[in-house]
Amino acid sequence: TERPSKAGFLNPGPQRPPIQHVFHVSATAHLISIASSG
Repeated sequence: TERPSKAGFLNPGPQRPPIQHVFHVSATAHLISIASSG
């Protein structure tokens, strides 16, 4: 049997982060990589 945490990770359902949050995180990482590269 799988643990609830693993099942929740595979099927996050309503607990999954909003698309805006995912976009913000990816955009922030992109800006950090640009700043790091000089």
